[in-house]
Amino acid sequence: ADGRWEAALSFALEVRRGDEVVLKDAWQRTKSVADRRMLDSSRLFFVETHAFMVPPGTYELEGTISDASGAALGTLRQTLEAPQENPPASDLLLAARIVADTAGTRPEGYDPVRKNRLVLNANPGQVYSSRVSPLLYFYYEFENVRSEPLPLVRVLRFQTRGAAQVVKEVRVDKTYKPGWTVDFGAVNIAGLKPGDYTLELSWDSPQGAELPEAYRGLSRREDFVFVRERAPAPVTATPSGLQPGTEPGRDYYESFTVAGLDSVFEMMDVFFTARERQVYRGLTLEGKRTFLNQFWGRKDSDPSTAENEYKAEVEGRLAYVESTFGNPSEEGWQTPRGRVYLKHGKPDRKVERVLETGFSSPYEIWIYYGTGYKYVFLDEFRNRRYILLTSTDPEEQGRPDWQERVPAETVQDILRE
Repeated sequence: ADGRWEAALSFALEVRRGDEVVLKDAWQRTKSVADRRMLDSSRLFFVETHAFMVPPGTYELEGTISDASGAALGTLRQTLEAPQENPPASDLLLAARIVADTAGTRPEGYDPVRKNRLVLNANPGQVYSSRVSPLLYFYYEFENVRSEPLPLVRVLRFQTRGAAQVVKEVRVDKTYKPGWTVDFGAVNIAGLKPGDYTLELSWDSPQGAELPEAYRGLSRREDFVFVRERAPAPVTATPSGLQPGTEPGRDYYESFTVAGLDSVFEMMDVFFTARERQVYRGLTLEGKRTFLNQFWGRKDSDPSTAENEYKAEVEGRLAYVESTFGNPSEEGWQTPRGRVYLKHGKPDRKVERVLETGFSSPYEIWIYYGTGYKYVFLDEFRNRRYILLTSTDPEEQGRPDWQERVPAETVQDILRE
């Protein structure tokens, strides 16, 4: 319909307390996507929310989803506990992404959950992937029952499901204002082994303080799965430098010599796989020219325009890299920070630690939410020549002994981000 793909769905919900049916409701929705290719994606799902009020007690929920022909597509069965008193913390919600709810926020192919001026891109299967994004987002609401600010330590413990073994722990000092506070964030779980996990949220008292009784033993838990997916097969080239079945587009290197092409290729090294590097080295002058032209052609977001937007973006990054990260012995693009910036652009989050006293070296933490990659750069000898200390990007390896190169508090700061 009007270029969109639509499906009419019917929802029915029944809520029982023992043998008594306390709520029965049914409604219809039309779900749609604009991109035909999304229908073939195993990651496409829709979210439907329904709110209702019931007295305190234990309830059984049963829901069904049907298509336009009446055929059942799925069922939901769940037990709901409605407590007598409001607990000091809500349930823990996990999401694929959490962003501010603005007028420009649009669903990414499916319906988001909107809460407290936030958009939560739900993850119904609770499966997190190393390829899609190894960032696990969390959300909860917390009540400070006191009349003054309450300093606590928020603790996130990642445990193998069904076992008490803690494989990752993130502790953050939090000061909760009186009343209710909405708290959310993200944790990079790229370092976890594939498997089933439980995330436990709890609170500790700051050192030397006593934990208020209302929060002793308080915790919230949620299960999830982490999978490590292989990267897609590398792009390969025929001896001529062309992909089978493709034709060359614009020629950006018409007057370049072999040496000039090799210089461009070396500068663009971060964009190519080991297989592509091997193929390039075996090509003729014409093959190398075609290889590079084809790379830009594949990346062009709108081939109908005169400008290759992606090429312009990369050239802008290169100008910034050369003016910012170069040093007397290296071009900007040859430095670790330059390589990462050239490939990914400006980080979504950048943490700079510049210590004016003591013996700790300055360091920077760059985080890219789209890939979930985190890079840590260390000015080890305080000469502005940063090394790549550690990274969650499998293609950009840091120093194996990185935790021995920095103080313990720096290690904790890096792991906490």
